Amino acid sequence: QIVMLLILDASLIVSFLISDGESYARDIISLAHKNKVQLIATDETFDELREALKASRIKKLTSYKPAKIGSFIAWYQHAAQFISVPKEEHPSITSRDPKDTIYLLISELSNADFLITVDKDLLILKKVGQTHIVTPESFMKKQKTI
Repeated sequence: QIVMLLILDASLIVSFLISDGESYARDIISLAHKNKVQLIATDETFDELREALKASRIKKLTSYKPAKIGSFIAWYQHAAQFISVPKEEHPSITSRDPKDTIYLLISELSNADFLITVDKDLLILKKVGQTHIVTPESFMKKQKTI
């Protein structure tokens, strides 16, 4: 069975981890838990995620739950397929935000089906290589039509 390859940007994962309610991000993570999709990551994006979760503005939130975050990080480290990105590698297109370069590179190197983000600098690009750049809502609506 061919499983769809997904890249989730760090800010999307952070918003999932600090929200209690239903969300499209939660639905996407649930698909990964059920092995219906494969998440793709790199050491750089994993470090970005861990750093973002250490930010004081995040830790101050009432929805910040260290146990939930710790168990997610342990699961993600095991469940995601980590790829390496050569230092000298550059994506075929660039984003207005240099921090997004890693996500464009992962997209091209992994041939992921989707890069899921709420980052407008990435969304405006629509596609990199064969990877569609979409919002969580757009992705989940596409899933319901398949």
